[in-house]
Amino acid sequence: MQRFAGRIILLWGWRRALVAFAAGALAVLAQAPYDFFAVCFVSFPVLVWLLDGATGEASDGWFRRLRPAFATGWWFGFGYFLAGLWWIGQALLVEADSFAWALPFAVVGIPFALAFFYGFATVVARLFWSSDIGRIAALAFGFSLAEWLRDFLFTGFPWNAVGYAAMPVPLLMQSVSVTGMIGMNALAVFVFSLPALVAARRHLRLGLALFVILVAGHIGFGYARLAAPVEPARSIDVRIVQPSVDLSEKWDASVRDRIFATLLGISGKAPEEGHAKPQLILWPETSVPFLFTERPDALTALGDMLAEGQMLIAGVVREEGGSASAG
Repeated sequence: MQRFAGRIILLWGWRRALVAFAAGALAVLAQAPYDFFAVCFVSFPVLVWLLDGATGEASDGWFRRLRPAFATGWWFGFGYFLAGLWWIGQALLVEADSFAWALPFAVVGIPFALAFFYGFATVVARLFWSSDIGRIAALAFGFSLAEWLRDFLFTGFPWNAVGYAAMPVPLLMQSVSVTGMIGMNALAVFVFSLPALVAARRHLRLGLALFVILVAGHIGFGYARLAAPVEPARSIDVRIVQPSVDLSEKWDASVRDRIFATLLGISGKAPEEGHAKPQLILWPETSVPFLFTERPDALTALGDMLAEGQMLIAGVVREEGGSASAG
């Protein structure tokens, strides 16, 4: 392990960038729908070792000394977001004749910009870097700060937060009720990075103890919270309607009526034996792709479908200021 870590620490130039990119891309497997969180026990120790070697010349100014750390974090983030957000481009292919030109900007440009957050995270971590477990805590702090900023800067885009990797099932989701996502991001990076201590063997026992305590506490709290009796609360019967319409068909005028009829059919279906009629019916985003102002018959059909006491919440297209928008 020491030899492997040493090789990573000594990487430079394009090799360092390539390994950082690959480590970031690998970490995406910890996110839904894969939820294979074990890969983070590889990706984050590799990132720690890359940052161990991301140093500038002693004679350089502080900005130039931090540049290798920023580049390492940026490449890690670029791999992470490129592998995790490629699906954004699919929306541009629905009307490819009009929007396909923007595909590279969405698929590559958004990860390119988001990677700056992780570059910032590694710069913050490098400011507090050490040769022991302190650097693990510094990296966790840097990522928690970056993910917090990603929540709201430039309208916010907190997709695939690293903390989600530590909560793939309900049992492991309960701790967030105490830590919040900021704390979960920090704890996830801290725990995932602890295996990096194996290489230098400094604070190894402390790291192992913290690993056991945090993981056991995470699992134990989840078990206790799920096992605790829940106070009865007022509930309503809800029907979530998802007809699984292909995006390429949603805006096709020749099939819109069929899609609308499918939504009505699923929504008006009789409940299973022993269940009451749903009080609330939910349709997906842009479920109705035409304007109701142009289709009064559709509003009549909705009124006929809804029974007394039922409510429908649907994503529809509406007209504002002479142009249509989804809502």
